[in-house]
Amino acid sequence: MGIPTSVYKKANGSWARTGSVKGDTGYSSYVVDSKNKKMDIYDAFGLMSFRNYNNEGFNFTDWTVTLKNDVDLVNMEWFAIGNETYPFKGTFDGSEFKVDHLKITSTEYFQGLFGVLDGGTVKNINFENVSLSGVSKSGCAVGEVINNGTVSYINVNSGTVTGVKTVDSCVGMIKAYGTVDHCTNNVNITGSVYNIGGIIGAAYYTETGHEMSLITIPIREK
Repeated sequence: MGIPTSVYKKANGSWARTGSVKGDTGYSSYVVDSKNKKMDIYDAFGLMSFRNYNNEGFNFTDWTVTLKNDVDLVNMEWFAIGNETYPFKGTFDGSEFKVDHLKITSTEYFQGLFGVLDGGTVKNINFENVSLSGVSKSGCAVGEVINNGTVSYINVNSGTVTGVKTVDSCVGMIKAYGTVDHCTNNVNITGSVYNIGGIIGAAYYTETGHEMSLITIPIREK
């Protein structure tokens, strides 16, 4: 399975594939450099395309996917990048850009911008106006971290998070081992059962010879 080099949105609103980054066709939604295993994302359509490629079985191991602009998901119900069948295994760098209006109401486990992160990295994302409702084993950035995945420099700045169990602002749960560091939460989180956290909902167990790493940082004064 391959990924088209780039996708452009034309002035009339239709979509067309082209190999050029700039031109009269419009602006790029995403650009792929398969040789160097890189993908740059410019808007919500690019983010959805990335999700669909991953969830349909493209292997992003050793790839770096980079956000190049703020992305607004307004009026959109989001479904996670990566699941138990096809987890995300690459590196996603949000470049400190903003993901706005992330909305999730799915009752399926492992929801978030990313669902299941398997040994990969998700970093440098600022979330604004999040709305997670009725979720379990979910977080704004990642639902589940497995096999030494890393989530870092995530800021959840505004919105609401309500769920049933194992829910929080950044990561729903770590299973086996992984790292969550330099993440902040500024939203209220409520749940009806258990494992309702501020940064991580639950961290279940470690395997022999491995460890979980929860790195604390000073609370910022307002």
